[in-house]
Amino acid sequence: MWTLWVGGLLFVLGLFKLPFSSLIPFGLSYALLSYPVWKSLLPEFGWRLLTNENFLMAIASVCAWLVGDVAEGVAVMLFFRVGEAFEDAAVESAYKSIDSLQRLRVETAHLVRNGVETTVLVEQVRVGDEIVIRAGESVPVDATPLHEEAVLDTAALTGESLPRTIRPGQEILSGSINAGGVIHAKVLRPVQDSAISRIIELTMKAQNDQAPTETKVRAFAKVYTPIVVVLAVLVAVLPPLFNAGSFPFWIHKALSFLVVSCPCALVISIPMAYYAGLGMAARRGLLVRGGRYLDTLAASTVIAMDKTGTLTDGTFRVTHCAPVQGITEEELLQLCAAAEQESNHPIAQSILERYGKTPPMAEKAEEHPGRGITAVVDGKVIGVDSARLMEMLGVAVEETAQQGSVVHACADGVYLGAVVISDSIRPEALSTVQAFRNAGLKTVMLTGDAAEPAMAVAEQLGIDKVHHSLLPEDKWKAVNELKGSAPVVFIGDGINDAPVLAAADIGVAMGGMGQDVAIAAADIVLMTDRLSAVCDGRAIGKKTGRIVKQNILFSLGVKLGILCLAVGFTIPIFLAVFADVGVALLCVANSVRLLGMKDFEN
Repeated sequence: MWTLWVGGLLFVLGLFKLPFSSLIPFGLSYALLSYPVWKSLLPEFGWRLLTNENFLMAIASVCAWLVGDVAEGVAVMLFFRVGEAFEDAAVESAYKSIDSLQRLRVETAHLVRNGVETTVLVEQVRVGDEIVIRAGESVPVDATPLHEEAVLDTAALTGESLPRTIRPGQEILSGSINAGGVIHAKVLRPVQDSAISRIIELTMKAQNDQAPTETKVRAFAKVYTPIVVVLAVLVAVLPPLFNAGSFPFWIHKALSFLVVSCPCALVISIPMAYYAGLGMAARRGLLVRGGRYLDTLAASTVIAMDKTGTLTDGTFRVTHCAPVQGITEEELLQLCAAAEQESNHPIAQSILERYGKTPPMAEKAEEHPGRGITAVVDGKVIGVDSARLMEMLGVAVEETAQQGSVVHACADGVYLGAVVISDSIRPEALSTVQAFRNAGLKTVMLTGDAAEPAMAVAEQLGIDKVHHSLLPEDKWKAVNELKGSAPVVFIGDGINDAPVLAAADIGVAMGGMGQDVAIAAADIVLMTDRLSAVCDGRAIGKKTGRIVKQNILFSLGVKLGILCLAVGFTIPIFLAVFADVGVALLCVANSVRLLGMKDFEN
């Protein structure tokens, strides 16, 4: 930066006709201003040199010197460097919107072992360790409160300004800020697998994943720049050969033509728009893996959703037990709890909570995706979950009139009864589904639940179409059938949703940074359970696309007009540089304004 300030001062001195030759301050000014430009060109050879935007400015400044326009040659480089400085400042400002997440990662943790507290590097903390998080400190790793409730500020992770209360057994995400008293917590994951580490990893990948428009613009620039150089040479050489003017006159026009043609406005502002869009999405609680997914989300016409944990809040409770004659309710719950005790599924947890005791040990537990679990308990082969599992085991089930998810159970091929579990709809699900429909999107529910609970939720929310009783492979097929000329978005939350998240044009993983398989398969990850964030993401994608189009049309339109002026009239080269830099700055400013927006239109 000091070379820009000193170079600019020497240029101003050269403009004043001092007793000594103005070539000295101009020469020193040019040396300081052009050094970074020439340095960037030294490693380039052949085609790569021709496609470097700095190459155009270097040629223009040298040729200006050669034709005797010394002051103009220095002015070219001065305006170019000033423009670069403003662009760098704008780019840095946008980068901070996402890179501020890095500051949420802490290097140390307060570890408690044998009743003694020590401060250690966060990499030394192990799963199961006890850590202490004091008021105002950032949570170093994913953990769960041991004794007391924890009040956390999760705004940096989820975009929600209100503090969240986390109870023992619930998850504290790393990167959250302790907004209450001292928290004693048990570590759930090592630092490399904790929420903030995965957020940063996804963000870094997103920066390198270009949207199709970005890729096309960069490919265009690589072909466009050499063509412009050739045209400039023709403008400088052909007219004088046909006695249409002198060489200095046409060389001056060619230089103006060359400078104005620089594609830096497109090359800088288009990626900036996507980077700003990704930053804005992160503020709203969405981690988007790259600019291309913003485009796809904006163009989507179908929103397919899982039911449990997505449209409903996943808070299950046992509402009815129907054991067969000769089996007590406690015996039925005991066997179900024994088979389900290793499962993290909300339905399994609700059965364990209702049983309220430590169930017998289960052996040879085996999960059958989309069907249920079989295990050996007290020497009996137990089957627990769907009617499909009972059918697979050759067991006839008894129907129940109760609304909810029905969990059937059998032992050694004998039907034992059913447990009915109910889930509640998310408070914001109705408004979010309505927002999708108002935006002209078709809404579809894909669920493994039976017809009655699935249809009951769909009717309350106004879902357009329901596919129920689906296995994971059935969901995968359903999503592929929905695909047409426009993209399909699928929103899910569980491990069983991973194949569907991967199959959809856009897979959105709901909440819970702990569902590793679902997150790995998704294109967008919600850092909170706020379903309406998907509406925000789609609106941001649309706004980003509009800004990209504005930048392309404005940049090409202004450049075309100035190119005509440069050929038809004589304009100073430094004004051509100013026009080029000005267009770039306006396009960058147009891109960066995304970060300041609070409301978006769907």
